[in-house]
Amino acid sequence: MRIKTVGHAYDLKDKTDEARAILDEFLPTVKSPLIAFSGGKDSIVLSHMLATYYGVKDAICANSYWFARTDAEIRTKVVPALGIHVTYWDRLGAYWIFKRENRKYIWPTDTRTFGQFYALCQQSTVKRHALGSGNDAVLYGRRKQENVVPAPTYRTRDGLHNCFPLISWRHEHIWTYIRRHELPYPSIYEYELGSKEGCTSWNMIDPRMYKQTPSELIEEFCPTTWNKIRDRL
Repeated sequence: MRIKTVGHAYDLKDKTDEARAILDEFLPTVKSPLIAFSGGKDSIVLSHMLATYYGVKDAICANSYWFARTDAEIRTKVVPALGIHVTYWDRLGAYWIFKRENRKYIWPTDTRTFGQFYALCQQSTVKRHALGSGNDAVLYGRRKQENVVPAPTYRTRDGLHNCFPLISWRHEHIWTYIRRHELPYPSIYEYELGSKEGCTSWNMIDPRMYKQTPSELIEEFCPTTWNKIRDRL
């Protein structure tokens, strides 16, 4: 995959300065910040920035059921290079049983179902872990270009402080940062699957986006995962 970069050096500098200004104002107001780590490109950039410049290294990874190949790369290559301490938290438990009983979450084609699954496996998982571990703040890599982000910082009803330092960054800024700091990233981004959907979980492939079927895409990228799906579902 050809990594897109911004046209001028000052573009990234402005964005980096903006992100650090948000962090400089936010971090002194909280006691125990936690990184929401998805393993994708945005959380990689945020984690590097927090660990390198602020010493924030505690992270929670809500298991989003990556491909086996992606999981191995993130655990053995990405996380060690970032120097963060990741807790992997699986809310669904008996995952394959859950999938057999909730087949609507396998390759859905409507936005509402996408949102339900991510809320179940990621958003609520991060929040529960933070509250249960005594964290008072969560830092996310979400950006307005690809997600709904209401503000750089805000407080939730349950008292958690949320922060989105990369809120105004664009796709090109993320890849430029990764290239300049020589950060590792999952190989899924080198495939059409990753270029369109990012560090996705296998069950959240949107079949409307491809000429190939989800099963063909999975088998091409990660035969190990496809064999598990075929055997267990």
